[in-house]
Amino acid sequence: MNKFRKEFLWKHLSAIHERVQWMADEEARAAWVGGRAADGIFLAKKERLCDATDRILDELEQGLKMPKGPKGQKRPADVIGNAVHVMQIATGEAEEPLAPRKRLSLRRVT
Repeated sequence: MNKFRKEFLWKHLSAIHERVQWMADEEARAAWVGGRAADGIFLAKKERLCDATDRILDELEQGLKMPKGPKGQKRPADVIGNAVHVMQIATGEAEEPLAPRKRLSLRRVT
């Protein structure tokens, strides 16, 4: 998705928000005085605007691409899962997996 399309979609979302807010204000005013807006005359319009919002948000979501890591990883590390595992190790609920250690050579290289 290019920059101009994304900008257009955000402006469209803003316009939808303003329209729905106006309808909500009209309904609130009508509720006090018993006007037509209190009878739900905006319900169908709000449904259409909600559907349009869903379509726009879906398109924006499709435009988001997960960044790839330096080795071509497609997903970020499981940060929450790792944090839970660390807490389980800290509380003794799980054991720490120990990797085999490599022996360090103390020989001098000349």
